[in-house]
Amino acid sequence: MNNYNVLVRKVMDFLDENNYNSCTRRGIKSCFKLLSRYLEQSGYEYTPETADEWFRLIEPDTSVTYAAFYKSALTKLRDMFETGDIRDCNNGKTYAYTRLREEFKSVYEAASAHFQESLSVSTLKGYQYYWRHFFVFLQQEGCEGIPDISYDHLARFHNSIAHRTKNDRKHTLIAVSMVLRWLYEKGCIIYGFSIILHYISYDLGCFWNDLSKSKQEMISSLQESAEAVPPDKLFGYCGSIKEIYKKYGYDPSASDCITRTTDMLFLFLDINGFLYSPEISFLWFESVESHFDDTVSLYAYRRALFLIAEQHRNGYVDIKTRFRNDPAAFSMLPEWCMKPADDFLYRKRREGLKDSTLMSYRSAVCRFCTYLCESGIHSFNDVTFSVIKTFNRQDGHRTPAGKNAYNGCIRKFLAYLGEQGLVDNSMLFAALSSTYAPRETIVVVLTDDELTQLYEQINRDDSSLTLRKKAMLLLGLKMGLRASDIVSLEIGSIDWKNPSIRFVQKKTGVEVNLPMPAEVGNALYQYITKERRQSPNPVIFLSEDAPFEPLDSTACIRALHSALPERSVPGSGFHVTRKTYATQLLRNGVGVDMVINALGQRGDDAVDRYLCVDDERMRLCPVSLLEYGIGGWSHEK
Repeated sequence: MNNYNVLVRKVMDFLDENNYNSCTRRGIKSCFKLLSRYLEQSGYEYTPETADEWFRLIEPDTSVTYAAFYKSALTKLRDMFETGDIRDCNNGKTYAYTRLREEFKSVYEAASAHFQESLSVSTLKGYQYYWRHFFVFLQQEGCEGIPDISYDHLARFHNSIAHRTKNDRKHTLIAVSMVLRWLYEKGCIIYGFSIILHYISYDLGCFWNDLSKSKQEMISSLQESAEAVPPDKLFGYCGSIKEIYKKYGYDPSASDCITRTTDMLFLFLDINGFLYSPEISFLWFESVESHFDDTVSLYAYRRALFLIAEQHRNGYVDIKTRFRNDPAAFSMLPEWCMKPADDFLYRKRREGLKDSTLMSYRSAVCRFCTYLCESGIHSFNDVTFSVIKTFNRQDGHRTPAGKNAYNGCIRKFLAYLGEQGLVDNSMLFAALSSTYAPRETIVVVLTDDELTQLYEQINRDDSSLTLRKKAMLLLGLKMGLRASDIVSLEIGSIDWKNPSIRFVQKKTGVEVNLPMPAEVGNALYQYITKERRQSPNPVIFLSEDAPFEPLDSTACIRALHSALPERSVPGSGFHVTRKTYATQLLRNGVGVDMVINALGQRGDDAVDRYLCVDDERMRLCPVSLLEYGIGGWSHEK
């Protein structure tokens, strides 16, 4: 038995040295234990003949899998007994090599030499085993060399290892993908061959196989388009977009999404022999979007396709562009009304109107034109006073102010149509009248309880408010800045030595230089040094996510809602902080002129509205209504 134990130890050492997988080692070790027990109970010494006799006894009751392990174990034990080593024909790790053609042997040897510097000896031996069996598979598939490899061969190889254990499949795919990547870098195979096993292993084959016949026919018809280019162009587009992502500090996952989108689209095009064009890519995406697991992934891949299309068409990408999945309502208007509407908006743009104002014009004109089309009108010459009045009655808005703003835009559009001679009656614009007159409203300010809660949130270190939100709130509460001015402030606007902030107000165009309270300066400093992302952009407040761009004024509103989540006052947004600031100045006895300067106002009209909120001083100057002929009730004498 001592001789038997020595032979067993040598076989097991051989398995370890040659990187046999754990499943094979367990199966062979099980065989040796059972055989050892049989020899001890029978009082026999080990001989190959005795081992064969034992195997014939147990084979009928042994599963096919374990019978294969036991045959391999007994064969290797015989080799070690007869020769002191394992014969090549019985070593699965080296036998495959003897079956390789010279073309594949030379590739195998070159790959081994290339990777021996970067891989440990044991890891390289394991990979070599998988490479040998991969090349043997290709030979069996009829390949005489690397140039004969096809997508079908690689897909069938993946299917051929489906029965293996999960761990064995994983190591096989890693090793084979590594050698395929090396072959691609040497220019021996195309890029698609180096990535297809990776994507098949993640069950992503549906992204290039699941395409209806009608979609395939539509894509085939687009192959002659002047915009169609070879799919290899995708990699240049992908590289350019990733460079932009890197420049703007995007998370690596965003670049990975661009890479995956490009890879899957390339595989689809290359496997089917299609060219690339944006229209083709979106037809492909329509067919496979049902395979995405969640809405976030769907949006990310769709945006990647839009960016690739923009790079293809323009040669550059505007990273801030928001892409629409569905066509805008304006773009779906018929030509007879879209052309005049587009010309009108172009004129307004030339007048220097802000983007937000232009969007209001666009929305109002689109709403009016859509109503005309739905009413069966096919020309502006068919528009009458009656048509406009009917439109105005059915055009609903939440507030009279909103309706009045839309009517103002449409009124100017009708006047433009009259100037251009596109309507029979140039006075049609007069059919739309104002829906409400100017009015004075009571100033809404923060209550004492709300102010207490607000300052508690700002001063607490464990508050849910970010440093950015705290700084924004203090700029509104302690300096009375409008939201539009807060989000436009630049770092150079702050004078740290003479604590003040100098800027030009967005609303009035007036330059102001306001003293900066210490707590505002501290909040700004904390945000700039601890939370603000590094960016060459001079604007102080930047978004938390790439591309770290300036914010719009809604960021201030969100800050207020975060601090006072239960506050709900219709028509009262972030501007309430400015109103509260002005009101508190007046309550503290600050003169009107000083309040005007603090607010950067040009006149006292707006400040007068805050006087009515000063309850204590208002009670000091009561006026009898009788002096103005009002009253005369029975209790008055």
